[in-house]
Amino acid sequence: MRRLLPSAPVTSLRVTYHLEVEAAEAPARAAEVALEQTVEVPRSAVTDPMIEGEVMGRVESLEADPAGGFRAVIAYPLETTALDPAQLLNVVFGNSSLHADCRCVDLEAPIELLDAMGGPRFGIEGIRKAAGIYDRPLTCTAIKPMGLSTPALADLCETFARGGIDVIKDDHGLADQQWSRLEERIPACLAACERAADATGHRALYVPNLIGSPERVLRALRFAEACGARAVMVSPMLLGLPFFWELCQRH
Repeated sequence: MRRLLPSAPVTSLRVTYHLEVEAAEAPARAAEVALEQTVEVPRSAVTDPMIEGEVMGRVESLEADPAGGFRAVIAYPLETTALDPAQLLNVVFGNSSLHADCRCVDLEAPIELLDAMGGPRFGIEGIRKAAGIYDRPLTCTAIKPMGLSTPALADLCETFARGGIDVIKDDHGLADQQWSRLEERIPACLAACERAADATGHRALYVPNLIGSPERVLRALRFAEACGARAVMVSPMLLGLPFFWELCQRH
């Protein structure tokens, strides 16, 4: 998301859509998108002035795209997003994502929305602090493949750590599977990093992958923290953005 310029209104979310339509169809198609993403009824059905002024999307501009088709900028009242990550995607994509002739290509967010969504809790400086590396590029690799036993994955982790890798993460395919249970793998890989640190003086950052239902992820997170893990990895779109957002805010 991009911040709006200070001179632009701060009460709306501006989304640019590429419309693959003929020139004669473009104005009506842009208006349809603005309606579909908010009230989802024909324009003639909107008779309440409040809904018209404070809920409906509004086509701000429509221009021909040099590459073909048209670019429509549609402004959505900020309140339609409820300042919620899932509802934000609902407003931006919603029904438009079902239509092949409409594609979201840009988004400009007011500061209030960006502040509500937040950003990285720690950023690159936080990762550097956890890894203890400040003066050079960081190196990272993943232990895999799925199917290796916990001892084999821990041995691989120790090999990478002894080789000087800074961040060693679970491959995204590693979960709580029968050949390597999460509650076995986390302490085993942390111990592998400690053995490498004792031998070389370089302490790698091991990052376990947490995946599953909110209850399972939170239980795994508590276990990882208790074991001394300094970071964990999650996949936002697999967990769901609202849960991911809360996870980042609270931990």
